[in-house]
Amino acid sequence: MTTRQRTGALAPSSQITLVGLFGGLIGVGYGFGIYLFAAIAPAMMEEFGFSYARMGVVTGLVQAGFLLFALASGFLTAMLGAFAVILWSLVLCVAALGGMMIAPNFAIVSVCLVVLGGCAASIWVPMVEVSQHFVDSKYQGRALGFMSSGTSYGVFANGIIIAALLATSGWRSVLATAFIIACGFLVCTILFFFRLRGRGNVSKNKSAQADAERIPLIKKVSVIANKDTAIVLLLMFFAGIACMPFQSTSLHF
Repeated sequence: MTTRQRTGALAPSSQITLVGLFGGLIGVGYGFGIYLFAAIAPAMMEEFGFSYARMGVVTGLVQAGFLLFALASGFLTAMLGAFAVILWSLVLCVAALGGMMIAPNFAIVSVCLVVLGGCAASIWVPMVEVSQHFVDSKYQGRALGFMSSGTSYGVFANGIIIAALLATSGWRSVLATAFIIACGFLVCTILFFFRLRGRGNVSKNKSAQADAERIPLIKKVSVIANKDTAIVLLLMFFAGIACMPFQSTSLHF
């Protein structure tokens, strides 16, 4: 029995499509959802008149939304299935981009940014499970690497869009372009997920879920005290502190 047959992986061409699509979704969720605002904030300041202090508060709220959605998405994936969480996160992401594009004031922009920050997390978390289910085990490392680097593709797209539109058409045209691109990915995602119907509903394995629910909460939490687990968590925590605050700031010359 081949690896693909054992793991339920898709055909090679479908695996490539899945990984490419997920990389694009990460580009939308992170590139447009988190990093685009910092790049166009100076232009938005001219219209709304908010200060860098207010921008710092909102940026902190965005990260709080990211943390909250990251925690919630794990539970939601177990309850609703990974595909549902990815799809609804993308729908919220598109709606928030559209809302920010037409926002009449900075308060609405702030709400949309918090939603976008949260959706970036909830799009990524269930992707890991989908990849484990549908991608050959020998390719999963490369697949996750490509998908996680989608942020870079989104930031690169930001640069192109901003250079082409910001000076001549304003910041709303930049968001309108990001919104259209996100809508395109939403349509592609719906069509691709429709093709995968009947291939297995990820994260809704009833017996596995029942086994997990029988494990006492204290035992689940005690895993954090494991030496190797604690080291990994600390490394990830300090890596986030070292990088994320400086990636979400904006300079105005």
